[in-house]
Amino acid sequence: MSNETERGFTASPAVPGQSQSRASKREFEAFLESPTIDPNTDPKTQQSVRESIEILSDAYWRQFESGENEEKWDWRKHAYIAWSCVPKSMRYPKTLEEFADFVGLSNTSTIRKWRSKDPDIATRITTLPKLLLNRHVADVLNALATVASDPVPQAHQDRKLFLEIAGVHNPKSDINLRGVVGTVELDDPLSDEEQERIERILKEVAAQK
Repeated sequence: MSNETERGFTASPAVPGQSQSRASKREFEAFLESPTIDPNTDPKTQQSVRESIEILSDAYWRQFESGENEEKWDWRKHAYIAWSCVPKSMRYPKTLEEFADFVGLSNTSTIRKWRSKDPDIATRITTLPKLLLNRHVADVLNALATVASDPVPQAHQDRKLFLEIAGVHNPKSDINLRGVVGTVELDDPLSDEEQERIERILKEVAAQK
């Protein structure tokens, strides 16, 4: 919508219930910005809650940035889609009932009606996690390059992977020895499994002489 303050709403403020919806949206977004976590919980639980809220916030704001179904999805549907993208073991709030209360809904039946009437919601829940992960690709590749550049033997597999991604190294090559076709690793050093595979192919070739 053109009015920034009206983003996330599909009905005008005059419609019954919209005043409460707007108040709930402000509370929800304020929590994402500065979450309040019970200080009496153990540190591990607090960290898990922080990570959950971070994923929830990332997914929620990604929804607005995408502009997907802006005319039919209000902020609560965006929030539900974002919450559904958080791994079940990490979700905050934990249950659908708690989430409904979290966004100012009196029960979960409204959410179930959303899903039954709009299959695009389920589709978005399936595709959004991949979009979220794409944001971290650059960081992962940078971490991979850092580890791969370490000359210690333990970084051997990271160097192989880095060179494969860069297109510098092709670790596999098809060989055809007198009709016996196999795919072997040509990287050095060979693992025991790779060595056994080569020996097996060579023995098959010898048996055909």
